[in-house]
Amino acid sequence: MEALQSLIISIMTDWMTSKEWERNIMLKITRSGRNLSFKCCALATSSITCHISLQLLRFFKTIHQPKRNLVYQIETIQKSPNYEITYFIQLFGGPCSAFANIIIDNFISMLVLQVCAQLINLRTMLNNLVNKLANKSISSITFKEGLAAIVVRHDHLIRALEWHTASMNASDLNYAFTLTRQWLWIFGIWPDPHIPLSEFRRPSIRFIIVTCTVSFYVSGPQIMNVLRAWGNLSRILENFVSATFSLMGVSKLIVTWYHGETLRPLMASIMTDWITSTSDWERNTMLKISRRGRSLSYRCCLSAACLTTFYLSLHLLKFFKTINQSQRNLVYRIGNLQSSPFYEITYFIQLSGGAYSILANYTIDSFVSMLVLQVCAQLINLRTTLNNLINELVSKSISSSRFREGLAAIAVRHNHLIRNAKIIDGCYSPLLFMHVLAATFQICAITFQVFTSTKMTYGVYECKWYDIPPKDAKDLMFIVYRSRIPLRLTIGKFGIFSLEMFGTVLKTSMGYLSALLAVRD
Repeated sequence: MEALQSLIISIMTDWMTSKEWERNIMLKITRSGRNLSFKCCALATSSITCHISLQLLRFFKTIHQPKRNLVYQIETIQKSPNYEITYFIQLFGGPCSAFANIIIDNFISMLVLQVCAQLINLRTMLNNLVNKLANKSISSITFKEGLAAIVVRHDHLIRALEWHTASMNASDLNYAFTLTRQWLWIFGIWPDPHIPLSEFRRPSIRFIIVTCTVSFYVSGPQIMNVLRAWGNLSRILENFVSATFSLMGVSKLIVTWYHGETLRPLMASIMTDWITSTSDWERNTMLKISRRGRSLSYRCCLSAACLTTFYLSLHLLKFFKTINQSQRNLVYRIGNLQSSPFYEITYFIQLSGGAYSILANYTIDSFVSMLVLQVCAQLINLRTTLNNLINELVSKSISSSRFREGLAAIAVRHNHLIRNAKIIDGCYSPLLFMHVLAATFQICAITFQVFTSTKMTYGVYECKWYDIPPKDAKDLMFIVYRSRIPLRLTIGKFGIFSLEMFGTVLKTSMGYLSALLAVRD
């Protein structure tokens, strides 16, 4: 908002301080934008008029029918006046959304056209200044003063254009983390870099409610059931698997909240990468990788939604089936709790706690995956930058000193990405150790390894290093040496969290299961 206010003030100042020929150019460009606005507005008005007429015609046609449809179906609402109120609110919401899209698009177009008009004026001023110097109507000192003013003005216009680019890049970042961020915010553990550190250190009330609900009403009773079933192997395994799932959900919530201060700089770094990416190829690479992460997030969300729906449906069916019986069971047995309303309150708290544990597991797994994919995208961009730098040196478009400066910047950036990967590993390595040690059947929702980092070495091999001077080629060995060890997530520092590890754990788990079945028989 503040950036937009300063931009609007700058445009107002341009109009108030402009000369006659400058104002004519600005008016010419503004007329183009004004015509575009009127055309868009006319198109939107026609579409909205058609939409409202159609919906009103349908409303009056079906007003006396027993079965009536809303503009956008929510559920079966037929009772008056609820149906009429909902219908007209929906009818009003459609035009609002259409006008919002058209108006904001026109607003951004007008801002860009205003900057274009100022750039045309600046180009004309530069031509006039050069012509005056060529005709010797001004001195060299006056020319330099005028040129300095043009440079300052040009820099001001570039900053104005950077607002739109930064806004679009920030929206790209929101595109990558949309679903994960919303759920982590609901749980009160989203590592938002914009929140002051003093506020962030205090646990969110949402985090406390979710953690206490899952811990005391889901994990606690399940652990008690494991102890109660001691001696019955099948019941122990059944209760242990479900108890471990909820415990992992609580652990992931607590670990993400505990390392929030560490994750905040990492999120700030990722935001900076998106905002400062000036090249289209960099942004395209990041968007390509982000689409994979977004697809993974939606699949995780879909899996969690299906599992939660099945879980809630099953237990709600059981609740209504036994609602009038004298002996009723809770979702997770605590004790012989039968009196109303304590039974109903406990039942629904446990039901919500189970849903929280499912969503916590899938959301945080998806979040960690997105962090790793963002590091992968930056490593790919760094590899491309290295190849471009080598090609420029081979084609002799840059000097050896420029090459060294560029290589030093790449080495610094590579070190920064290594630190980011180590931050992710440091935060979640103990959690992954617990994940494998517990031997649950939700193994490896996060089965990934940052193999992309080793491709930095291949980037050096594939570039034209043989065409550059030997003293410059030797400097590339630092990149090769640092890329020998891949960046990866570890399990308590003694194993690699990968598909190979998944296969090993799965085979070992099946072996132990066979042994337990043999012992029971």
